Amino acid sequence: MWEDFKNPKTKRDKMDSLLHLYIDGAFDRRELINRLTKVAGSAAVAATFFQESGWAQAVPSPCPDGVRVPVDAPDIVAEDIQFSGKGGNIFAHLAKPKELTEALPVILNIHENRGLVPHHKDMTRRFARAGFIGLSIDLLSRQGGAHVIPEDQLTQAYGRTTVEQRLEDMLSAIDYIKSEGWALPGRIGVTGFCAGGANVYLLAFNSKDIAAAAPFYGAPAMPIPDMANVPPLCIFMGDVDPGTNANIPALLMGVNAARKSIEMHMWAGARHAFMNDTGAAYNAEAACASWDILIRFFRRELLKA
Repeated sequence: MWEDFKNPKTKRDKMDSLLHLYIDGAFDRRELINRLTKVAGSAAVAATFFQESGWAQAVPSPCPDGVRVPVDAPDIVAEDIQFSGKGGNIFAHLAKPKELTEALPVILNIHENRGLVPHHKDMTRRFARAGFIGLSIDLLSRQGGAHVIPEDQLTQAYGRTTVEQRLEDMLSAIDYIKSEGWALPGRIGVTGFCAGGANVYLLAFNSKDIAAAAPFYGAPAMPIPDMANVPPLCIFMGDVDPGTNANIPALLMGVNAARKSIEMHMWAGARHAFMNDTGAAYNAEAACASWDILIRFFRRELLKA
């Protein structure tokens, strides 16, 4: 979904970009209509576009109490950090259980196509509350980081990154994790969402340090590479997301041929970005069930003897 994140040129490109920002939680419905109207030059054209997109009828679920974890939660320690990467300093958010007495498995969280925004820092802290160490990196670090880029330019900034740069930065994060005493050796998991889901596949196919990978509604690149060394996979999809789901059959065939461990969960009625509780597609039922499955998956694969 929205594979091309380059600078939008036409009026339709700009409207599509605004819709994507709305779905990812950058702003609410009223602000979307205001911005669409400015681009379209007419409230009627903006309303028609919104209706025809299918998102005017989508009503996000309310986020259940207790899902989000504030930065000052008493049971965790969270902070923004920087570490050296091959392409320069990498900005990140790190979260640990407060009473950390031994090394723990680490979950590397890969953001959507807007960089390390507050929602993904929150996801990092959720992993700490679940008993892991969470680390989210900013793949816009080479451009100064998401925190210095205007909100309406984040997707374009992501579009300026390359596959090679993203892989290099993720591998730098793995090197950083391996260098820290709080990381349990050989127990690194990775998860990611939308563009981050695609990057999960990229990392899992190119690093032997990943012990478990859980992509959410990400499209694996085609053709599917050799699956001989791929770690156990746990894939999460919504069935109202045909563009992203198109490459999954080929992936399943590759995994099956290599006799690798895989599980897949596709939720009926769930749209792309159903896990993002700040966006229009949030589906509390699918999100909460997915989270429980995700944590069980990581505990099984990263804590086994």
